[in-house]
Amino acid sequence: MSRASLPPTIVTDTGFRAGVGVAIAFVLVLQLPALRAPHHEGDETVLTFLAERLRAEPLRYSVQGALEGPSARRFLADTWARVYGASSEPERERAVRDLAHLDRVELTVDPLRPGRRVFDPAIYDHPVFIHPPAYPLLLTLSRVALGSWGGPLLAIAMHMATVVALALLGRAWFGPRVGLLAGILVAIDPVTWLAGSHVWIDGMLELNTVLAMLALAAALRSGRTGAFAAAGAMLGLATVTKYPAVLVAPAAGVAFLLSERRPSWRHVLAFAAGCAAPIVPWLLAFRSGYGAWLPVTKPTAWLMETYPYVRMMAARPWHFYVSGSLCVAPVAAFSLAAIPAVRRSPGVWVPLTWAVTTLLAMTALGLAGHGMQLRYLGSGVPAVCLLAAVGIDRLRSTPWLGAALAAAFVTLASSLANARMAEPFPSVLVFAARRAGLPIESWLGGMW
Repeated sequence: MSRASLPPTIVTDTGFRAGVGVAIAFVLVLQLPALRAPHHEGDETVLTFLAERLRAEPLRYSVQGALEGPSARRFLADTWARVYGASSEPERERAVRDLAHLDRVELTVDPLRPGRRVFDPAIYDHPVFIHPPAYPLLLTLSRVALGSWGGPLLAIAMHMATVVALALLGRAWFGPRVGLLAGILVAIDPVTWLAGSHVWIDGMLELNTVLAMLALAAALRSGRTGAFAAAGAMLGLATVTKYPAVLVAPAAGVAFLLSERRPSWRHVLAFAAGCAAPIVPWLLAFRSGYGAWLPVTKPTAWLMETYPYVRMMAARPWHFYVSGSLCVAPVAAFSLAAIPAVRRSPGVWVPLTWAVTTLLAMTALGLAGHGMQLRYLGSGVPAVCLLAAVGIDRLRSTPWLGAALAAAFVTLASSLANARMAEPFPSVLVFAARRAGLPIESWLGGMW
């Protein structure tokens, strides 16, 4: 077939469930290597330290000061022992032996070289940790129950749950075919994939933003005040997972306006009250302990001087979030094909608002000096996957479906190639360009 339209396909409930089941099984099998991989990237080390602190002192939500005793030994075994374990053979044996004798460790210094600072006290030496508590508390429980595997298993579970939740959300808004496509796309998305292989907050952030919108969709269908309060509470929980979740709020407002059953003021107030219930107590506690309503998270002068990656992250071009996303996940370009669909399907405005709000806010923060990393877009990635699914579904012709399949393949290859890096990297693009003799490094200068 050339450009002729393909006949419409119907995804039954059985087909939908089977397709989602295959997608989550795929994620589980291919993420399993993360169980044995080292988890000592910077944020992973910080979160593991905090989890051990909370395990020993549940009311002390801080990485300030030292861990002692069993908490210190568990932390060292899961982080620093892995760092030194990558050294040369004689150094490895000596380092692992020396670490095994330590009963005290601080986050900000190398345990075997106390004169070497590795984390900036200006960021972490505070009575309250800089991020909200939802993920660290869950990580603590997971480590208590499952030991060293608690962190990576939690990340994998979050990735799988995000696939299911987004598929259900897509089905609720646009039908089972788009829902299944959206679930498959988020299963292979590089940002989501990276979060699923690291002990990071980002995986829970993605999942909770999708759950918040799924709860809102259910509330709009039911029309019950309690359901709106529950949907607001879910958005509040997402926000006390990581602050960027609040960027979903404008999309929630659009969903209110476009609903066939326009919510009453009572519904709106119930949603707002539910949202405030987890956020306000956290903000008050943070203000009391930290001394400000929000933490200062710009890269410090010490970080910029010590780590070249931080300097690059702080100097990326304004278009990085768009161009960088397309480099690692070209299937995201199909989200543009969803935009014309707003005429016959106004519901497309909801994920469109969700995606654009996240993109603009993160770009503004990056240009203001907070740095740019593709994983900072995590709260908006599900919206892009939804839009791309709508776009692919709308362009039902053989050439376009072939292009979508090729773009999805490149996206998947990029995800699998970079599972242990700090952020997605366009491995497939770089490999192809080098084979073609193209100066890819100069084109990507300042981006990677």
